[in-house]
Amino acid sequence: MTIEGFPVATYERDFPPFLSGEEYILFLRFDPRSGKFSLPDGGQGAFRNQGGAVEQVSTKFGTWNREHGRVALSGFKDELRRALGNGR
Repeated sequence: MTIEGFPVATYERDFPPFLSGEEYILFLRFDPRSGKFSLPDGGQGAFRNQGGAVEQVSTKFGTWNREHGRVALSGFKDELRRALGNGR
């Protein structure tokens, strides 16, 4: 996959391959020492947006799908705002 023009390759259990042409929402952490971003929670921090419906990429370890299932992108954003507590 390519993110902002940079090739990215990774493999992790419980993280199915990215599908070409699909849109993903990734929760990344920046490490200032290495200058790199990482996905600290693997598939639990990755979500697929399919036609405006969001689901967690993790199939075994993530709890989002068990608790929420697929949700509309607008509902996903609302949940993030509540979790962050800033209302933005």
